[in-house]
Amino acid sequence: MEKPHHGLQPPHDLGELRLRRLMAAMPGEARLHALLGLHLLSQGRKRQARAAIEDALRLDPRLAYAHFLTSIIACGSHSMWRIRRGLNRSIAQAREAIRLDPDEATYQEWLSEILLIRQSLSFGRRFAREALDAADGALRLDPQNARAYLLRARALGRLKQRQASTVAFREARTLAPESPEIARAFGLHLARLGDFSGAEAQLGDALRFQSDSRETLRALRLFHMRRRLSEPFLALVTILRRRCLP
Repeated sequence: MEKPHHGLQPPHDLGELRLRRLMAAMPGEARLHALLGLHLLSQGRKRQARAAIEDALRLDPRLAYAHFLTSIIACGSHSMWRIRRGLNRSIAQAREAIRLDPDEATYQEWLSEILLIRQSLSFGRRFAREALDAADGALRLDPQNARAYLLRARALGRLKQRQASTVAFREARTLAPESPEIARAFGLHLARLGDFSGAEAQLGDALRFQSDSRETLRALRLFHMRRRLSEPFLALVTILRRRCLP
């Protein structure tokens, strides 16, 4: 399963001790509990993070940020049944965050991300269409959002709209020219289209930007495997064309 990326970092100037002191001084401030939840989540203390975020929602059920963090936590299950159930809850919480704060592009971007993951576990294209809508929503709020273009490109690819997907990938690369993730995804997209020289260039960029990336090395292996499998097929097509054409 794809690893979800929420793109958040806890505030650098508010450590756990300071947050707890502020919470003691302002016990009814829900956002402080949510920030503590984010801080704990960034340290891998998931159970404590969940408790802090639940406290935030108990204090303010309309705090969109807390619903967003709940969505992130719900994404972390492992068995297939729990993955689907967790993703469904994650999607519901992300939608609630958007309902409460429709002007936050991060929530739309995150919803697109988890919908694409959910689509990979399903038949049909419903979740891909919804992911495209969410990515477009993020772009309406933030037209320079390179990651939203990446998500749009991936959703279009799932919907078999390959030309539009290529355009979105190019836009993402323009906005974030040194992103290894975007270069890697674009490279695999071009490989699927049979543009192996373009794919090799994109994957080479991804490796140059992040030489120790396991994801990029895995992508390079997939690229070489796809090219090796395609070469005999293309050679056969060439032979057949020569025999069939006058």
